[in-house]
Parts: sequence; C-alpha cells; structure tokens
Amino acid sequence: MTNIFTLAAVRMSRLLVLLICSLFISSCGFHLRTNTLASYISSVDVTGTKSPRIVRSLESKLNELGIVVDTSDAPDVRVQISEHSFEKEASLLAPLGGMIEYELTLTVVMRFGVPNIEPNTDVVSMSATRKVKVNTENLLSTSAEEQLVRRELSDTIVDEIIRTISHEVRRPLSPPSNEDIKD
Repeated sequence: MTNIFTLAAVRMSRLLVLLICSLFISSCGFHLRTNTLASYISSVDVTGTKSPRIVRSLESKLNELGIVVDTSDAPDVRVQISEHSFEKEASLLAPLGGMIEYELTLTVVMRFGVPNIEPNTDVVSMSATRKVKVNTENLLSTSAEEQLVRRELSDTIVDEIIRTISHEVRRPLSPPSNEDIKD
C-alpha cells in the first residue's frame, strides 16, 4: 500500500514542479519569438481609387494583423492598386441549354515598394479564378452566387498581396555590387 501512495505522491510532486515552472516562466515575461508580418513592419500606405473594395479589404486585413494603415510620407511599405478587372469566360456549355457555368477571373495590377529597403516600386500583377454555376431557371441566384464569388476572389487577391508584402520585407538585402565596394 505504501508503494502506491509513494508513487502517487512522486507523480503529484512532479506535476506540481512542472506547473510551478511553467507559471514562473510565463510570469517572468518570457515569450516565444513571433514571426508575424507586424514584427517586420508597422505601417503601410494603401491607395487605389479604382479598387475601393480591394483597398478596404486590404486595410481591414492589415489592421487585423496589427499594422497601421498610414498615408504619411514615411510608411514602411507602399501599395498602390492601379487597376483591377473581372473577366467572364464560358467554361461549360450544354448543346441545347446554353451556358451551364463560366469562369470569373479577377486580375489586379499594383505598384509595390518598400521605401526603407528598396525605394523603387515594382509592378506586380496577380489574378485568381473561380467557377460560377448558371441557374437558368433562377437568374437571381446566379447573380447572388457571382457576387459571392467576386468577394471570394477579392479576399484571395488581398491574401496574395499580404503574402507578397511579407515575402518582400523578409527578403534579405542584396549584397553590395563591386562598384559599391570600390568607393
């Protein structure tokens, strides 16, 4: 009987020591390092008068990530959505029924720059495609589905813009050229 109680007491004491250690570590201010976008940049300037839905969605996503959308002269990153377009293309036709589904493609062209790292702005084009099913008996449901697909495409593009920003600010600086070393 004593062996069972001793074994239980040892297990409880180990658990108590583990609990005290974890409580001590968490109370001393130790935190694991994060690798979020907000740890690399604090502000982004987003512009684009032709794409208000994408700009609003991008600003909202950046705010969720803890990044300030800033229009001052010194943001960490500048993003300018210069154009966007939706294109429809038939993807499935029925011999007598007409179009059954079509592909909706969103293409966005933006200028992107990291002033503190590389002052030049790069032109980046990205696109996303989804299929929309046509309900020939109820065209309103087709319209509602298309609006939903448009929102999904916009969200996909915004996520791609965030990944592009993340990739660019995490990219190491290019090594100096031989001409820079000679000076």
